Amino acid sequence: MQEPAKLTLSSSHKGKAREDAHWQLGWWDFAHALEGTRRPLVWSRSSMIFTAHPAEPLVLARHFPSSRHFVLPSAPQIMASPGNYEPPTIVSISSNEDWLFAHFPGRGGDGAGCLWHKGAQLDSWQVREFWSFDQGAGPVTAEWTSTQREWIVTESGKSTRLPPRGPLGPLQHSVLILVTQDHCIAVCYFPPFTTTLKIMKASLLQTAYTQDTRPKDDSLPVSVGPNLCVAASIYMGYNETTLLVATRSQVLPPQRVHESTYTAMNLNMPLDINDVGPSYEVPLTPEWDLWGEDSMINVCEVRLSMKVTSRAILTRPLSPIPCPSHHLTDLTFISVPPSKGPPKPYLAASFVNFGDYTGAPKSELLLVSFAKRNPPSQHAHIPDWIPHLDARQTYDDRVLDFTLLSPSRDSLLVGLMNLSGHVPHMKRKIKGGTIGTMHVLKLHDLSVDDNWDVAPIMSDMTRACRAIPANVAYSPNRALLCSVAASTFSDSHISIHALPRRRPDPTRPLTNALVAESHNLLVAAIRSRSSSSDVIHALASPAVYVQTVVDTLCEVLGSLTKESPNLRDVWTAEVLGVAGEVFLAKSRRADEADKESLLARWRAIHDICSLSACYSAFAMCYEDQIYDLGDIWHLVCLSTWFIEFVEGVLRECVLAGDLSSFATNGGRPNSSLSASALVHLVHPYSLGRIRMILGHVKRFRDRVALLTAKGENAQIARDVLLDVVDCSGIDLEQMGGVLAQVHQSLQGVHDNDFQQTLLGGVPHPSLSGALRGAVEKIAGCGGINRARLFIKPGDLVDGVARLSVVDQHLKDKQRDVVSKGLLLRPSMSTICVSCEGRSETNLSDPKAQNSSASWRAWERQWLYRCVCGGAWWKLSYNV
Repeated sequence: MQEPAKLTLSSSHKGKAREDAHWQLGWWDFAHALEGTRRPLVWSRSSMIFTAHPAEPLVLARHFPSSRHFVLPSAPQIMASPGNYEPPTIVSISSNEDWLFAHFPGRGGDGAGCLWHKGAQLDSWQVREFWSFDQGAGPVTAEWTSTQREWIVTESGKSTRLPPRGPLGPLQHSVLILVTQDHCIAVCYFPPFTTTLKIMKASLLQTAYTQDTRPKDDSLPVSVGPNLCVAASIYMGYNETTLLVATRSQVLPPQRVHESTYTAMNLNMPLDINDVGPSYEVPLTPEWDLWGEDSMINVCEVRLSMKVTSRAILTRPLSPIPCPSHHLTDLTFISVPPSKGPPKPYLAASFVNFGDYTGAPKSELLLVSFAKRNPPSQHAHIPDWIPHLDARQTYDDRVLDFTLLSPSRDSLLVGLMNLSGHVPHMKRKIKGGTIGTMHVLKLHDLSVDDNWDVAPIMSDMTRACRAIPANVAYSPNRALLCSVAASTFSDSHISIHALPRRRPDPTRPLTNALVAESHNLLVAAIRSRSSSSDVIHALASPAVYVQTVVDTLCEVLGSLTKESPNLRDVWTAEVLGVAGEVFLAKSRRADEADKESLLARWRAIHDICSLSACYSAFAMCYEDQIYDLGDIWHLVCLSTWFIEFVEGVLRECVLAGDLSSFATNGGRPNSSLSASALVHLVHPYSLGRIRMILGHVKRFRDRVALLTAKGENAQIARDVLLDVVDCSGIDLEQMGGVLAQVHQSLQGVHDNDFQQTLLGGVPHPSLSGALRGAVEKIAGCGGINRARLFIKPGDLVDGVARLSVVDQHLKDKQRDVVSKGLLLRPSMSTICVSCEGRSETNLSDPKAQNSSASWRAWERQWLYRCVCGGAWWKLSYNV
C-alpha cells in the first residue's frame, strides 16, 4: 500500500497558512524490481508505442504524438478463455516492423506466445501463430535478428550506415530468439517456402549442439527444476555473428512438502524432552537462506547457423561472473558501434539492496566487458570470449532505476530516482515536478561524462509515488525517452521525457546547436525511412522560431543532396513531407495570431506534395504517347483537382496584381495567406510540375474529346472532363506559354533562397522582384477569363449573396488526399497520421479489379505512404 505525500503547514509573514507538500519514496515504489511486474514497452520505427494492458491479456498500441490508439486482435484461444492468461510480460517487434511477438503467462497453467503480422495500415495486425509454453519454461526476454543496417551521422556531418548486427542468413524473415525460464535458448523462424513456424531449442548451462527443427506444437524438452531464470539479455554485436546470452537465476522453494531438500523432522522422539539424547537432535538449518537469487551471472556463447538447407545452434557457457546477492533490477548488453577497432561487448547489471526494509535502498552498478581469446581456442567446449569486471559504482542517496545505451551509442545512460522531494504550495498550480535525473556515464569507469547535460525525470506530483518508471524505451531516432509505470496500478500511463543533450560549443550560438542536433537526427531518419515524429515534436515547440525550423530543414536537404546529387528530387519530396508535418504540428500549439500563418505554410507545402503525386500518376498512365483509359475516372479526378488548384493560384495573382496594394508592401502580397499561395510561382520545383501537369491535362482532354464513348459511364466521364477544362477560367495552351516565361525568369536566383522558399512555405524576401514580375505577367496575359475564374455556376445557383472571391468555395466537398476524388464513404476511409488527409484508395474495392495496369502500379506506389510521405491509419480505430 502506498504512502501518500506528507503535507506540512508553514505560516507566512502575512499570517496566512501556506500548504507545502513533501514526498518520500519507499521500497514499495520499486516493487516492480522485486516482483517482476515490469510492463513491456516498445517504441517502433513507425512511431507506434506498444505496451501491455494493466490487468487483461491485451497488447495496447498508440501512435505518437497523437492520441490515436487501438488494441491488437487477440488469438482465438485467448478470447475463448481470457481468465487463464495474465497480461503480457514481453512485447517485441522486429526491425522491419513486419512481426510482433508477445508472451502471456498462464494463471496457474501454461503460458502462450502469440505472433502477429502487420498489414498495410499502422493499426492493421493479424494473428499469424499461437503456441503454448509449459509452466516454468516461458520466455524471459526476446530479440529479433536484424535484416536492416542502421544509419547514423558522424561528427563530421556525413551520414553512414553501421555494419550489420548479429548473425546473417538467407532467410526471408527475421528470426525470433527467446531465452526461457528453463535456461534454454529458443530460435523461432519460418523456413523457406513454408508457412509453418519452426522452433529450435538448446541449453544455456552446458555445451550443446542442436540441429533438429521441431514444429511449434511438438513437446519441446523442458528441464524445470528449483533454479529458474528470472532475467536475461541477448547481445548482438556489429560485424559479429556470435551471440552472448547473460542469465540470472533464482532458487525457488519447493512447491510441496515432500520436495524439501532436507530430511523431515523425526516424529518418533520421546515425549520427555529432558531424555532426548544426541541421536534425536535435529540441526536448525535455515533452508530459506538458500532461496532467492543466485550470486552469479551466467553467460553463454551461442553460434547460430541459419542456412537454407540446414539450421543449427551451438552453445558454449563461459565462466560465471560473481556479483552481489542483492536484487537484480536490470541486465543489459551494450552494443557499441565499431570506431577504430573491433567492437567490444559490455554487460551492465544494476542491483538494489533494501536491507531490512526500514531505511533507504542502496543501488549498485556493475560493468563487465568481454574480450576474445588471442589466439582463438581450437577446442569445441572452450568459448572464445573472456569476461572482465571493468567498473563498479554505488549510489546511497539515490536509487538506480534504469540503464540504457546513450543516444550517442558510445556511453551509458542511467536514470537515478530521488528519495524525497518538495512540492511548492498549491497556489502556484504546478502539477509537474522532478523525481529524478538522467546522466550519461563513460563506459570505461562509469564516471559522469561532462560533455553532456543532466536531464530531469518529470512526473505528475499528484501521483508522485506511482510515476516511478518501471520500463523505458527510446524513440525511433533516440530523440526522446518513453516510460511506463508498473502494471500493479490500473491507472498507469505513458510518459515522454527529454533526453540529456550534448553541451554546445561556447563559441557557437545556442540556435546553431539546436539546428545541428536536429539536422543529424532528421538525416538519419530520412535515410533509414523511419518516422521522424520524435524530432518533429521538438521542432514544433512554440519556443523554437519558425526561421530556426526552416534553417534546419534547409541544412537537411543540403546534406542529403550533397551526398547523393542524383536523388535530389527524392530527398526534396522527403524533406517536404517533414516540413509540412512540422508546420501542422506547430499550428496546433500556436496562438490564434500565428495559427493561420502556420496553416498557410502547411497548405502550400502539402499542395506541392500533391502536385508531385499528380504528376507521377499522369506519367505512369502515359505510355507510347497514349493515355491508358482503363480507369478514366481516376485521371478525371486528378484533372479536376488540378484545374481548381491552378484557378486558386491565378485568383491570388489577379488580386495581388493591384499595383497600389502591391507597391505599398514593397512588392509583397497583402497577407501571409496570399504569400503562401504564390510560392508555386517562384520555385522551379513546384512551377515545373505545374507546367508538366498542365501539358498532361491538355493532351488528356484532347485525347478524350476525339473518342466516342461506348457506354453510359464513359460518356459521363467524357462530359465531366470537357466541362471541367473548357468551362474553367484558364486557356491551357496560352497559360502554358506564360508559365514557361515565368520559369525562365527564375534563372540566376541563389539556391539557398529557393530552399528557404520551398521549405518555408512563403516566398523569400529576395524573390520579391521575381514574384512581382510573375504576377504582372500572369495577371496581364490573355489566358485568364476573369468572369469564369471568380464566378462559378454554384455561386449563381446559391445566389449573389454567397459570392466570394477570397474564401474557399462553399460547395467544395472533402477530397481524397491521393486520388483527389470526392470521399464517397468517409466512414470507411483511412487517415494519414502526418497530414490528416483521408483516402479510400487503400481500401479493397471490387471495382479495382477492372482498373488499368498502369493505374494499379501508381496506386501501389502510394499504398503504404501518403502524398506527404505519411503512413495510414484506419478511421474505425480513431478515438
